[in-house]
Amino acid sequence: MRLLISLFLVSATVLAERPKEKDQAGQRLISIPDIGEGCDRSAQHGFGIVDGYVEHCEKWTEAQNNATLKAEYEAYKCSHLRLKARVTDGVCSCQSNWYGAFCHLSALCDKGTNKTSRAWFNGKCTPNACYNDGTIAVGKNMVECICPVPWDGRHCERLACWRKTDPENERRYRNDKGACVCGVNYKGDNCDQITSCEHGGNFTGSSCDCPLEWYGEICERKKVCTTDKTTGEKVCKGSTVTQIGLLALFVALIARW
Repeated sequence: MRLLISLFLVSATVLAERPKEKDQAGQRLISIPDIGEGCDRSAQHGFGIVDGYVEHCEKWTEAQNNATLKAEYEAYKCSHLRLKARVTDGVCSCQSNWYGAFCHLSALCDKGTNKTSRAWFNGKCTPNACYNDGTIAVGKNMVECICPVPWDGRHCERLACWRKTDPENERRYRNDKGACVCGVNYKGDNCDQITSCEHGGNFTGSSCDCPLEWYGEICERKKVCTTDKTTGEKVCKGSTVTQIGLLALFVALIARW
């Protein structure tokens, strides 16, 4: 039974993590391995690889026999589907010494036969133009990176400790000199042990008993409060159930069972 509970808690922690897999528009980022060859009807996610380069299939198809649309598409392609490219004589092409499906690989970084994993970014060679084991991908508006926890930013260059847990409990972690550490109200290996409460909450030793106007794991979230016209009493509404709270309740029920 203890083993079952331990495995469940580990799984809950992993599920709470939020890797960067979507762009700012909320569209899922598509990596090169997920993009099929060609722009026929079977093209996945709206993109296809044509002659070694990623194309937006609908726009690419419409531009094939229309000079005006082709000029528009070449400009779109350079600004949305390429990292290092420019329009020359009406055609979007990789800049000198750059190549790859997104013009994201640099010949200056080629070493041996492992050419497809080398790129130049911010003054040094790095895998796939992404920092911190990110994966080059394309979204709605630009080429950017899919980032593992706890990284964020177009190229996974920015530490984002809030990605280590679900939105309801993102105060558990904070950035500190390039590393993720427990927030000021937490401790423990997973920063899930409460040590104090905010906004006048009463710390019971393991959790917070929050005042009427506040809720959340450490009383960090403010409720919406109104005054009852009949009784004159203050009435406050706010969610008190979190993903982790539900998981903890489930574990408690298993333990009793």
